[in-house]
Amino acid sequence: MLKIHGRIVVAAALVAAAGLVSTAFAQDTAAPKAEPKTKQKAEKQVSLKAGDKAPALQVESFIKGDPVTSFEAGKVYVVEFWATWCGPCIRAFPHLSELQAEYKSSGVTFVGVNMGEDWHGAKYDDDMPAKVRAFVQKKDKKMQYTVAYDGATKFMSKNWFEAAGQGGIPCAMVVDKAGKIAWIGHPMNLDYVLPDVLAGKWDVETGPTKVEEASKAAFKALEPFYGAMQGGDMKEALAELNKLKKENPKAFSQVEDAEMTVLFGAGEEEKAMAIARKTVDTAIADEDAAPLNEIAWTIVDPEGNVKNKDLDLALKAANKAVEFEPKDGTILDTLARVYWVKGDKAKAIELQQKAIGMTDNKRMKAQLQATLDEYKDGK
Repeated sequence: MLKIHGRIVVAAALVAAAGLVSTAFAQDTAAPKAEPKTKQKAEKQVSLKAGDKAPALQVESFIKGDPVTSFEAGKVYVVEFWATWCGPCIRAFPHLSELQAEYKSSGVTFVGVNMGEDWHGAKYDDDMPAKVRAFVQKKDKKMQYTVAYDGATKFMSKNWFEAAGQGGIPCAMVVDKAGKIAWIGHPMNLDYVLPDVLAGKWDVETGPTKVEEASKAAFKALEPFYGAMQGGDMKEALAELNKLKKENPKAFSQVEDAEMTVLFGAGEEEKAMAIARKTVDTAIADEDAAPLNEIAWTIVDPEGNVKNKDLDLALKAANKAVEFEPKDGTILDTLARVYWVKGDKAKAIELQQKAIGMTDNKRMKAQLQATLDEYKDGK
């Protein structure tokens, strides 16, 4: 198994790929538990379902791409709901861009509708539009399709998302050539929906079952890799990954993000570091702290097995991660570890103390404190 900050986890790619099997697994970013009644009400009062005429597409503003104000007969539309804080949504951006490029000539238009920014305490104030726009600009290369901002009126959220009884994002809805809702589900399953919708062969009753079966088949191709990962056999996992790369590129693309981790685990450090350096550069350009933090920690993890540690790369990644997420104690903890491994004990202790001060979670605070005690003891 892999370890990050003392917590045993399977590669992040496994979690992302699990979404291919079931919408329930993928849509794991639902509204907070503080609003269970609202969510339950939405689930019970479903007024929009597959086969119904699509509601109007009405948003506060279009951030990117050509505005879509109505659904043109004979064309297909994908309306996808996302938020800036939603990790699975962000991971879906490149796939949506690929599909837009693939189906543009067939008359398919993708519209990513930002919503739910207030699910985690944010407010729809005068600053929110600028924040969302800035986020889209940072993700410009990954969002190669039309992007809209639902805004404080929440027209799309109420008349589409909640009306369809949805409780989590990312969520995609396909509007067919007749202007009707053809399918509702996770965007990673659009591959199995769009061909039949375009060909006029989609059936709202039997289609979802076919999607589920196709999704399960795709997941089955990945089972040997998953099994090796879960069993901790990284060399076997690498062999399965290479097999997928050669024989099943589409399946490989679903777990490609795990390649660096698998290479490190299998002892292929030179190849892993090459991927790590490219990933760091990309993450810095995207101002994405998560992969930067992961790479830095992988290099300096005391329970890891990286022998030839590129501490300059780890420091570069950790510093940038803190710059992008300055209030995250666990990310600051990674930077402290880098300084500790580099031999700057005073700096490590200073940063670890700051990490503890900005962490509210009791369990995490205890873990960070234990690390600080180790630093002070000189271990």
